[in-house]
Amino acid sequence: MLNPFPATALHTAIANDAADKRCTGLRILVVEDNQDLLEMLCDMLAMIGHIPTAAASGEQALELLQQQRYQVLLTDINLPNMSGIALGKQAILEAPDMHIIISSGHGAHIHSYVNFPCHMLPKPYELSRIQQLLDGFSA
Repeated sequence: MLNPFPATALHTAIANDAADKRCTGLRILVVEDNQDLLEMLCDMLAMIGHIPTAAASGEQALELLQQQRYQVLLTDINLPNMSGIALGKQAILEAPDMHIIISSGHGAHIHSYVNFPCHMLPKPYELSRIQQLLDGFSA
């Protein structure tokens, strides 16, 4: 089910603050160039208790990685100017213990192009599949 309330900077800040106070969720950097999907993913992740931060490009994500530590990078594979794979390679250099999830509509064979530890999330996906991956990281 889609969240009927669009994400705003204030909404995301409130969700992040609430999640910070609970200290139960994972800090997740979500990278997606489709603004509607980015907002929906961040809203859903916040609703299930995680602490999402949105980035609309690989370049923006790299800037955020310099400023803050994340436990999970959830990135689309197709981003403007920098692929999710290139972003993942750079992110793993910055934070070797970060979990990387690469989302792709191109199928599982994309994993053969990746030379670092990551999880593939085939599109279309459901929130339950993301939650299953995240639960494995929290355990």
